[in-house]
Formats: sequence, C-alpha cells, structure tokens
Amino acid sequence: MTNKRILIGLVIFLSSLVASGHAVTPEVRLPAWHKIDVKIHSWNPQGNVLLLAVTIDTISVPLRDISVNVLWPKEFRARSDEQKISVLEKGKNWRTLHTVQCPSTFDGWIEVAVAARPDPIAMKGAIAGIATLTPLVKEALFAEVKEFTKPIAIGRSIPLFLDNNIVALSPAQLLFSSVWPLNENRFLILWSTPGIFTNAAIESTFNLFREAVMETNPEKALSSLNLILKQTIEMREPIEFKLIDESTIAVPIVYFREAITVDKIIVANLKTPEKAIAKLLAFLKGKRPGQIDAFVWANIGTLQYISKSFAESSESYRRALQCIPTWPMINKWLEESRRQK
Repeated sequence: MTNKRILIGLVIFLSSLVASGHAVTPEVRLPAWHKIDVKIHSWNPQGNVLLLAVTIDTISVPLRDISVNVLWPKEFRARSDEQKISVLEKGKNWRTLHTVQCPSTFDGWIEVAVAARPDPIAMKGAIAGIATLTPLVKEALFAEVKEFTKPIAIGRSIPLFLDNNIVALSPAQLLFSSVWPLNENRFLILWSTPGIFTNAAIESTFNLFREAVMETNPEKALSSLNLILKQTIEMREPIEFKLIDESTIAVPIVYFREAITVDKIIVANLKTPEKAIAKLLAFLKGKRPGQIDAFVWANIGTLQYISKSFAESSESYRRALQCIPTWPMINKWLEESRRQK
C-alpha cells in the first residue's frame, strides 16, 4: 500500500519549503539556506495550458550551480525546460516559469526537481557567527560544509488537481467540492471528502453528513457535524482515510476541524446569510492563513451576492481568487457580481 501523508502548510496553492541542508545530528543542523515556493502563475482553460512558477529564495548564504526543472506525468505535453544559473546572491530570489499542456482532468503528483549548492565559504562564516554553538559542534558543521562540492537535490513532489472548475496544488480530497444549492444561479461549497476514514466511528458519522449534503437536509447535516467535532475534540494526530486505489491520505487534524467548522457555520445559518457571513469572517480573523481560506471567501462572496451586497461580494470573490487564481467558476461569479454594481 502506498501512503501519502498530506500535511498542508500555510497557503493553498503556494507550496513552500525551507531547508537547512544536511543534518549533522538530530539536534544540530546547518543554518537555513534556501526556500522554495511553487504556485500556479496562470491557467488557460480554453487550451488547457498551465504556467507554473518556481521561486528560489536564498536565506543565509549565496547559492551556486542552481537548476530547476518540472517533471510532468505522461498525460501532460511538455518539453524538458531545465533552467540554470551559476550563482544567486544572499537575500535574492530567482523565479522560473514552466509551461505545459494538461489533460482535461488530473489528480496526482508532479515533481519539481531543484538542485543547488550553498556557497561553502559563506556557510562557514554563517556557522562561525552562531554564538550558541560550541567549538566542537562548529567543527562538525565545518566538516559537513566540505562535502558541498556538488549541487544538492532540494526539490519536492507536489500534488496537483485540475478539472473544468478549478486548478489547485492540492489533492482532490482536500478541496471543498460538495454543492449546497441556494438558487438556480448560486450554490455554497462544502467539504465532504470522498474516501473511507480508517477510524470507523468517524467514517460512520461522516457518511451521515455526506448523505445529508446529497439530500440537502440541514438538520441532519448539522447533527452529524456536531457529532464529528465531539468525536475529534481530543485528537491531536492526523486523521487517515483510504482511497479507491488503497492508498491513504492523512488529513492534519487542524485542517479537518477547520473544514468541519466551516461546514457547520454554513448549514447552521442557511436561513440567515448575514449571520453566516459574520461568523465566517470571525473564523478567518481568528486563524492563521491557510488552504481553507479560499473556500471560505468564496462562500462569503456567494452569501453576499444572494443578499444583494454586490460590492462586498466582488471583494470576497477577489480574495478567494488571490488564494486560487485558477478558479474559472469564481472568476465567472466575480464578473457577474461586478456587473450587478
């Protein structure tokens, strides 16, 4: 069985990695020397053309012999476009763009292949300047720096999902994709992810919620959501669920509870959009930025739209698109909202 442990970071469609090179011991590491950001730069749904941006930031030292390439699955049509530079000075960044023609749908992984070599002289200077390190530890780190004769692989695998509604650097299972209709033109989006939770009690209750969404039964939905929150109140570890191919995904408990909380706010206040808007805005204010924010802003925009607050709706849709620029449905709704002003 293949295990995919998906631990989402701070922003949905921005995958970041800060690395410190080789670890000398589990407790002692070299100073952080780079950060990699990957995001979708643009998306042309007519031609299924995706432009991916990869940005490398230096932190404590210059980088040398840097190369970036994106390895696409066979369903994609792209030529090799490895890009290289010889040096990137400390405090600078370098962005590369990678174009690919995509299939109409995809739910899988891409490989962002990055290699770089920290400047050894600058790294030794950075180590020497850390007052908290003992001379013995510094000598061990200096020995590690001597090995920096070739570029080090610092890339990563990144999930990608696309269909005719959305393109996101995320597995499908973490997207809000269930529909709760409001009228013939608008609907709210909820998180009722497919798959089978390995925790039998949670799976049983979550399945009641899935049924309630399909039935558009708010009382049943709210009851099941309250029970899910109660079942997970003491949990600290990620919650795993199994996919059709027998692989598993581990949903971080913070993401899980935030998603259920958003669902609860929505279904508990379907008859009072203003109250739902206020609660969702308070939810965003009380948390760190994260993957879920795009879906919250999209729902706020929709609730404002049906309340005929078109200027506010446009702003909320714009905030959602800041998180997910490649979201055709919200782009369309934004234009419709703007025309109503």
